[in-house]
Amino acid sequence: MIYHSEVDMNKNDLIILVSEKLGKTKKEVTIIIDKFLEEISKGLSESEKITLSNFGTFERKDIKAFDIYSPYDGKLIKGVKQTRIHFKSSSNLKNKLNEKSPS
Repeated sequence: MIYHSEVDMNKNDLIILVSEKLGKTKKEVTIIIDKFLEEISKGLSESEKITLSNFGTFERKDIKAFDIYSPYDGKLIKGVKQTRIHFKSSSNLKNKLNEKSPS
C-alpha cells in the first residue's frame, strides 16, 4: 500500500486500505469510518472517556482559564478556558510500536 504521503496516512489512505482488506467499497468504508469518528466526537463532547481495547483511551480535559503577562508590554492578558483531547495508548499498542522489525 502506498500512502498519499511517504510518512503519514490520511483518512483517504485509511479508507482505501480498509476497503481493500475487507473487500468492501470505498463508499461503504467511508460511511463506517465517518460514523465511527462522529460517535467518538459525540462521546468526547459529552465528557465521556472513550476506551478502545488494545488501542487506547481518549479523554476530554478541561483546562481552566489563567492569566498571562504579555512579554511585549507587560500587561496582564486574560486567558480563556480550553478543552483538549488526551490520548493514552494501551500497553498492547505501545508494545506493537516498540517491537523491533526482523533484520
